Amino acid sequence: MVGVRPRDLQVLLHSTMRYSLGRMTYMPGLVQDLIRQHYTVFHPDMLRQLADEIDKEHQLRGGKLGMDFDTRDWLTFRDWLRSTADAGVTPSSSALQPKE
Repeated sequence: MVGVRPRDLQVLLHSTMRYSLGRMTYMPGLVQDLIRQHYTVFHPDMLRQLADEIDKEHQLRGGKLGMDFDTRDWLTFRDWLRSTADAGVTPSSSALQPKE
């Protein structure tokens, strides 16, 4: 396994999420799963920012973030981001450190 620095993973996941908003491909589901898997690299404030960005895109796109099921999945993910942030998750990088 290749080690990834937590800050680099944050940037990759954040930018991939931004790219995926409104796409009608497999990418939205993939990035949502990856963020759920590695959410501990994010500070709670960043999780809230991600949720806010989903809201902003939802409004800018007239309530659509792809197909109906994509929109539903994004809004469910947004709610998960907020509830996870409210739970007070603190960043942890131990699982992301390169193996010696």
